Amino acid sequence: MTSYFSQIQYVPDPITGERINIGIVVVDPTGSRFQFVQDWKRAATFGGGQDIGFLKEFADEATTNGAAWLAKGSLASTETLTKSLGRWQNKIQFSKPLPSVKGYAELLEDLAPRFLHLTEVEPATPHRGRGREKAILTATKSLAAAMRERYGHAPRGILQRDLDLAGKIESHKIDVGLKNGELYGGAFAVSFETNSPRSQERDTDAIAFALEDLRTRHDDLAVIVLPPHPVTPTYQRSRRIFKALDVRTLAEKQLPAWASALVEKLPKDIRAIQEPA
Repeated sequence: MTSYFSQIQYVPDPITGERINIGIVVVDPTGSRFQFVQDWKRAATFGGGQDIGFLKEFADEATTNGAAWLAKGSLASTETLTKSLGRWQNKIQFSKPLPSVKGYAELLEDLAPRFLHLTEVEPATPHRGRGREKAILTATKSLAAAMRERYGHAPRGILQRDLDLAGKIESHKIDVGLKNGELYGGAFAVSFETNSPRSQERDTDAIAFALEDLRTRHDDLAVIVLPPHPVTPTYQRSRRIFKALDVRTLAEKQLPAWASALVEKLPKDIRAIQEPA
């Protein structure tokens, strides 16, 4: 599959044509994906003190809604894509698109540090963000707290992690759930805070397959998501996939309410389940 990439450039004075890279866009048959600089100081300095608020607004809009800007038909030819990108001709411009055989995630991972000087603006020891284990731990604590709120204690054996569930094709492990003979509900977890787009993509695909395989047997499964800041292409991709699967996605702040609703499905008489240790 052929993909194309183009540098997004800030041109303070279109007459002189001097420019600096502020972002990159990758276009393939599935759509377009954008990534921008994380520190705007170089752009502000290059612009001689001009207000660059419009650059940040453009970056936010492109990151959030840019996937729909370039239609799949833009890949009909390099000329067609060049014409589409040529709509921006003022202080924001796109370089001539170039082809690549790499997938969009790999292409962004390879080119973004070079074009956007990420190594210059990131700290020597960058913050790696929280992994999916943090989401699982938070969900586990929320479920335990909800059970204590309802029953006065958290019964043994009901709240489980790495829970095996049989699907139509094969078995899958959900990260956390409530089970007492039958499954009352549970969730997978994925984090987009880490700097590992390939792993995030693999996690998304694995969860999507598991959800589809389990759909006919278990209909109360959700996905806990730790979103990135700023939004990344892999996160946007996951949102599209989970939306297409019609699965509920949970942010951290939604976990207490989700946990309470799940615990309400347990038998009213907690003694029928198990007393605490």
